[in-house]
Amino acid sequence: MDDLDIDAQTFEFIDGSIYAKDKNKVYYKNHEGELTVVQNASPETFELIGTGINYEYLAKDNENYYYQGFIIDNVDYDSFKIIVIHYAK
Repeated sequence: MDDLDIDAQTFEFIDGSIYAKDKNKVYYKNHEGELTVVQNASPETFELIGTGINYEYLAKDNENYYYQGFIIDNVDYDSFKIIVIHYAK
């Protein structure tokens, strides 16, 4: 984890999910169990938008929505809505 420059004092997994954050960055734990940095994510406003299996992949911050650690492109932030897992409008 040292190569990710994680702040150990503030590092925590978010609600037991596959996302974590510290005071500087947001992280995603991939299928291999490795942490990667979620690019452009704000640790201050980052939150899960669903609960339960598969929904833990979905998250948002004050500017973007994320799925499996990546920004969901071409989303109108204010009207974006999850219908069921893998389907949104």
